[in-house]
Amino acid sequence: MRKSTSALILIILALLLSSCSPAKQVRKKLTGAWHISRIEDKTSGNQLASESNLGMIELKTDGTGYLLRRVKDQALTPPDSVHFSWRNTENIITFTTLDKKEAQSWIILRLKKKSQLWKTTEGSPKDQSMTLIRVTTP
Repeated sequence: MRKSTSALILIILALLLSSCSPAKQVRKKLTGAWHISRIEDKTSGNQLASESNLGMIELKTDGTGYLLRRVKDQALTPPDSVHFSWRNTENIITFTTLDKKEAQSWIILRLKKKSQLWKTTEGSPKDQSMTLIRVTTP
């Protein structure tokens, strides 16, 4: 009786753990507040330009979020915030402005608990990569 109970518990546990799709697992890791540590632009001529400390992005569990952009050498300001909706697959995250006029997709190159690296070539003749660092609360 004990062996069959243990086996049943293991089967149920395995089903519960495997029921979360890869996209849902990625979504859990994406959700939260992220500091935009660095953005690099690489043109077709292999010229590289980069900027750092560009603001913060928050991805909420309900599929919405906002971006607080830092204006050069100034503090984060609410007037320079952008609200959006977002969705993801295993390796792509897509942002759409709330008025649905603009959408942009990023390829998720690295997704760790405390950092991420995304890349896009969408809407531009250059490659763009963005490094994000999780915002920690004290």
